[in-house]
Amino acid sequence: MLVSDPKLLNALPLTTAAVKESMRLFPAASTTRTTVPNHPLQTVTFNNQTLPLAGQQIWVAHYGFGQREELWPEPRKFKLDRFLPGAPQVKDAWRPFEKGPRGCLGLELAMMEIKLVLVLLMREFDFEIAYAPDAPRAPPEHGVAGGRGYQIVEFAAKPVGHMPMRVRRRDKFGS
Repeated sequence: MLVSDPKLLNALPLTTAAVKESMRLFPAASTTRTTVPNHPLQTVTFNNQTLPLAGQQIWVAHYGFGQREELWPEPRKFKLDRFLPGAPQVKDAWRPFEKGPRGCLGLELAMMEIKLVLVLLMREFDFEIAYAPDAPRAPPEHGVAGGRGYQIVEFAAKPVGHMPMRVRRRDKFGS
């Protein structure tokens, strides 16, 4: 179907919403910025503390954007409706590809590739989470107490202990 009408790839609102919500919760990477000498902005104030910027390397932690409750009510919950067409959005709150002049030039291509790969994989395979019985469980502060696959931040967000899966190829009839 996608071969006969490639525009359908862009008309997958649930798939797009799932990709965006996944990337909000589990951003692929972060970025750094080097401050420019003699820039008019020489300090930044955070939590009532003024910090110098000159000569500093600034780490933009995209994970933090996705966890801000003022931007994303119930930020630790996976909610597809955040990204469905017509859903209210806070301008520039979704930032896995960054924004503005430093934004990723490959955003549209990456989103198209992600959706295409997901559609093709889901059509051909069944996936099942395969944690060992003694796998770590999320502590209460993670908002999913007792759950598995909770994320930790090690430069980029990822599930603790990874996310083991059983993958089974579907037969030709989709069962």
